[in-house]
Amino acid sequence: MTYNYTEKELKTYYDVALEQVNKCGQIFMEGYRKSKLDAKVKDAYWDFVTVYDVQIEQTLCQSLKAAFPESIFIGEEETSSTKNKMKLTDAPTWILDPIDGTTNFMHKLPFSAISLALTINKQLVMGVVYNPAANELYSAWKANGAYLNGQRIHVSGARKVCNTK
Repeated sequence: MTYNYTEKELKTYYDVALEQVNKCGQIFMEGYRKSKLDAKVKDAYWDFVTVYDVQIEQTLCQSLKAAFPESIFIGEEETSSTKNKMKLTDAPTWILDPIDGTTNFMHKLPFSAISLALTINKQLVMGVVYNPAANELYSAWKANGAYLNGQRIHVSGARKVCNTK
């Protein structure tokens, strides 16, 4: 089944996603500020999951499902814990990594983020990457450009690396 959507509907997805990712930034920072974090090993000795990974994923899935009941979710923690291979369909599908860079998060290195994307008809239509520790929220939605903290961003017009700022 092909899903038809308007630009107004896509903007609603985008606005709700930004709001919910921002709220999850508070959960992220709660864990980031803790002096010691407990973590479990997932599949390999270097692959960890914290209670904050799980809490952010659950919070995002619940809030987005409440706003968009037709949605499907592919979350890193749920998928890895059940070993289910998810198949992308035409339905609106949220793909999320609640803490992309969990090892950095655990070591208090400011190089981790909440990553969220939306596909419709198997096409990527929106993405949000939020690093609360650095206060950087990158976002983009189909045909409407990319933003950093709400300000439009552009690629450089320079044709040579030596001409970049």
